[in-house]
Amino acid sequence: MDKMHCPAAAENKKQHAIFISMLDQLRAEVNNASIGASIKLLTVASDWLVNHIMKIDKQLKK
Repeated sequence: MDKMHCPAAAENKKQHAIFISMLDQLRAEVNNASIGASIKLLTVASDWLVNHIMKIDKQLKK
């Protein structure tokens, strides 16, 4: 993306960093056997993947 000078590259990198940070935080909660955190992890991951693909990754196609 960076090599292709894609305008969405910077936003894509930013969103990936935010997502990884959220996953790290939720992983710690899940490791403490929190069932609520497990559900939240699944929700956050699925929502992020769908929204990221539909908004950011579609820009990469252009």
